[in-house]
Amino acid sequence: MSADFAIDDWLREEGLLDDEGLALARAALVAAGLTTGKKQRMAVAKRERAREAAWAALAGWCGAAACRAAADATGKTVVRTVRERCAGCGGSNALQAARAAAAACRRANLRRAVVLGGSPAARQEALRLAQAAGGPELVFVDGDSRVTEGDARADKARADVVLAWAGTPLPHKVSDLYRRREPGDPPIITVPTTGVGQLFRALEEHARNRRP
Repeated sequence: MSADFAIDDWLREEGLLDDEGLALARAALVAAGLTTGKKQRMAVAKRERAREAAWAALAGWCGAAACRAAADATGKTVVRTVRERCAGCGGSNALQAARAAAAACRRANLRRAVVLGGSPAARQEALRLAQAAGGPELVFVDGDSRVTEGDARADKARADVVLAWAGTPLPHKVSDLYRRREPGDPPIITVPTTGVGQLFRALEEHARNRRP
């Protein structure tokens, strides 16, 4: 194994994508006393300390608008990186979709969504991602549970939108209770596939098109 390595090549391997990010990362390494502004190589023994110093100072951003707020919220200098290094999504399509949906819902003042169906694992993941993204509140109706007309009416009264998750456990006897239209009912949107990311993309699209 070589006793040293090229700093810029290593920083690119760490996920930095442009010259500005490389310069900022180098500045962080200089500030940590790990190199100077002139050296191009670094001893292998310093690599882990260099990694800690660089990411203590920098927050990665993949370029997606939905992820920028999360990167800014770290309080660190934001640099363009590969998606796996993004402070917003960490390379997760579903989390990126959740952040985009959360931003669209905040702009539309959409605070609460009732979701019909979904497997236990999918519901748990959707709740986790919604919380990580900063909302909105998701209320799930288990397709296997006993739901009355009164339950459905109460859920709709408190919701801004109802999402029917197609392809997941959702008997018609449950979904039909929510599809019955009464004055003041929120819109009901069908999510076409089972993916958690698709649930958030459908929510985002609805929020973007929602009338004030």
